[in-house]
Amino acid sequence: MPHRRLIVTNGKAAAANIRRTSVSADSILTWDDVLHDGPVRGELSRHHLNEERASYLAGAEHGSYLEIFAGLERRDAALARNLQEADEVVLWFEHDLYDQLQLIQILDRVDLLRAGAAVSVVCEDRFVGEATAEELEAAFSRRVPADSAAVRAAKDAWQAFISPSPHGMEEIVGRTETALPFLPSAFDRLLQELPHPHSGLSRTELQILESLNDGPAAFGTVFSSSQRREDARFMGDTTVWIIFRRLFDGPSPLVKQRGGSPHEAHGGGRPPAPNDVFEIRDAGRAVLAGAANAIDHVGLDRWLGGTHLARSHYWAYDDQALSGPHSRP
Repeated sequence: MPHRRLIVTNGKAAAANIRRTSVSADSILTWDDVLHDGPVRGELSRHHLNEERASYLAGAEHGSYLEIFAGLERRDAALARNLQEADEVVLWFEHDLYDQLQLIQILDRVDLLRAGAAVSVVCEDRFVGEATAEELEAAFSRRVPADSAAVRAAKDAWQAFISPSPHGMEEIVGRTETALPFLPSAFDRLLQELPHPHSGLSRTELQILESLNDGPAAFGTVFSSSQRREDARFMGDTTVWIIFRRLFDGPSPLVKQRGGSPHEAHGGGRPPAPNDVFEIRDAGRAVLAGAANAIDHVGLDRWLGGTHLARSHYWAYDDQALSGPHSRP
């Protein structure tokens, strides 16, 4: 009997690069969900979670609702089937937040006592889509079994992520266990998307405003500037654009399109044309200077996993310290 192997990885670019190697696999399954963006509520069944994720992702212009929902359902069915029928399931992910959330969601679904397949993990601080074939083959040779400690760590982290309070995520940041060594730093970066206690800005919003504070710039330039400041890049341009658009909202926007009013921002989730230039407004400079709070200008309505952030009820994070819940009048 041939050895039946399923590889699960983060997306099409990674899958395409793995296919260029000598690593054999009957199929490669891409997980395809931006879990750090939008609601991931713990009280929902798997089916209803897929419905809510598809609705959110379609609204953010990642595709049509029906296509996204069908893809999530097929993905889940393929994983469940292969955990029972394959000889080996290899979870091949990266060190960044995007991948770590996908990895713990998958491991949360693994029952080592009932899985027919041997489950192993490849996870190193190298982006799969950017590695050479030789680097990927070497990484594959270093894959490790997903033991009970790794599965337990993933289940704890997933429950913290889907909780309506971020306190469990803060506890993950403080862990020193090594079963999933990239998880604490990934969760620290996730919590940095909470508002800062003084400015009200998330880290990504701060990086956007600081890049515009140097002068007007096209969105592509702002995106590149923000990504260069990340220790482990995890956002695509569509996700950053969704955050960028929030800075146009509210009675006193922090950013405007050059040559237009503050509210003439593009609609939809996709980034603007390359020649569209944006600039910071006086309100944005006041927030950067510590003289104003961004929430008072553009409001707050955002999800981090199962935690909903609103002007009337939100948590703040700074220097690995969580505070709240807070509210703004």
